[in-house]
Amino acid sequence: MSKNRPSIVFLMETKNNKAFLETVHRRLGFDASTYVDPVGLAGGLALWWKNEVSIDVEISTKNIVHTVVTDKVNSSIWASSFVYGCPSRDGRDQLWEELRCIGQSEMLPWLCMGDFNEVLSIGDKVGGNLPSQRRLSSFHEMLNACGLVDLGFKGPKYTWRNNRTDGGFIMERIDMAFANSKWRELHDKALVLVEAAIGSDHNPLILNTSFPLNKVVKPFCFESFWTTEEDCKSIITEAWLQDQLVDVQKKIEQEYKAELVEIEKGLLCKLEDLWQKDALFWH
Repeated sequence: MSKNRPSIVFLMETKNNKAFLETVHRRLGFDASTYVDPVGLAGGLALWWKNEVSIDVEISTKNIVHTVVTDKVNSSIWASSFVYGCPSRDGRDQLWEELRCIGQSEMLPWLCMGDFNEVLSIGDKVGGNLPSQRRLSSFHEMLNACGLVDLGFKGPKYTWRNNRTDGGFIMERIDMAFANSKWRELHDKALVLVEAAIGSDHNPLILNTSFPLNKVVKPFCFESFWTTEEDCKSIITEAWLQDQLVDVQKKIEQEYKAELVEIEKGLLCKLEDLWQKDALFWH
C-alpha cells in the first residue's frame, strides 16, 4: 500500500465486519469508504478512497459496486464498476446481465475492473478442465455489448491459483480491467500492473491512470543519511523480497516446480515476519 499510494482501493472477500475494516481503513490513511457486508464468513466488499477524489455510489450489491468518480486534481469524471464475479455459472450469467444494463445507460467514460471469476480465453488457464465455449462466448458477448475492451497488464499473467501440489494445480487470469472507448481516450496512458500475490491466492491489480510511457529514468543515488531512519532497513528488505517474489511467481507460471513453490513459501514467510515486526513497532 505504501509503495503505490493508491487513491482508491477495492477489496473483495473481506470476511470481516465494518467496524474492523474501518479501523484498518483509517490506519492506512483513507478518508471515505463504503461496504457490502459478508454473508456469514463468505464474501464482503470494501471500497476506500482518499480526498483527492470524490465517489458517488450508485449501485451496491454483493457482486458490483458501481460508482461515479470525480478526480479533484484535473476535474475529470468517469464511471467505475468494481466487480466480484460469482463462482457459479448462473451467478455469472446474472452478473453479465447486470453489467449489460449498466452499459446501456452509462454515458460517462466507464472503467470496469475486479475479479470476474472467468477467463477470456483457453490460454488464460493452466490445469484443470478447459473452460467451455459457451462460458467464453457469454463473457465476450457481454463485453462487446458494453463496448468494454481489455486494458491488458504488465507483470505475472495468471492472477489466481489454487496452490495445490497434488497434481491438481490450477492457474487462471480472472482479475482484469476493462474500459470503454471514452475512458481509454480520457486515460490514454493508463497501465494495469499485476503485483505479487502475498497472503492471498489472488495477485492484486494496480491501475495507474497516468503512467508515463516515455519515462526518463534518473540514476538512483543512495543517500547515507537514510540509514539513520529507524524503518530504513525494513523498507529496503521489503522491496527486495517483493521483487524476488514476483520473479519466482513468473517462473512458476512458465513451469511448475516443487522447489520453486518452496522458495516462494520462504519469501512469503520472511515478508510476513517483517510485517509482524512492523506492526509491533507501530502498535
